[in-house]
Amino acid sequence: AVPAPAPRREAAAPPAPAPPPAVPAAAPERIAFTQAALTAAWPALAEALKRESFFLGTALAGCRVVSVAPPVVRVLPADAAARLPLEQQHEKVEALLREAVGAPVTLDLAREGGEAPVPKRLTGESLKAERLKGLREKDPALDAAAQELDLEIVE
Repeated sequence: AVPAPAPRREAAAPPAPAPPPAVPAAAPERIAFTQAALTAAWPALAEALKRESFFLGTALAGCRVVSVAPPVVRVLPADAAARLPLEQQHEKVEALLREAVGAPVTLDLAREGGEAPVPKRLTGESLKAERLKGLREKDPALDAAAQELDLEIVE
């Protein structure tokens, strides 16, 4: 009888080569926590953020540093489209700035022309009062009558 061939064993795969030792990244150069320093570094910071999130980095690139009063960095977004991602992902921007300046940072988004007033809730009564005010401004006689007789608009 012919002996049966021995079962063939799969050769063990050679061990994967060890990854090259990690080269310690150079510590990022710290930026002074001033408006002038952050303004000068802003394009580089925006480019760094673009590598993580292109849209967010682009929004940051369009911002102008308005003021710096540690820990607050106040920026003016280019437009409403740039404002939205900065509002929604401000934590990422704050983390980038914190790493750059080496201190806690709070991002504050300014509005063009100052802060927008809080809109008043419109009621029927307030609409009538606004309408009467407009009429009183147009006609001095009506203004005197409304004042004297305590008039109001009735619909």
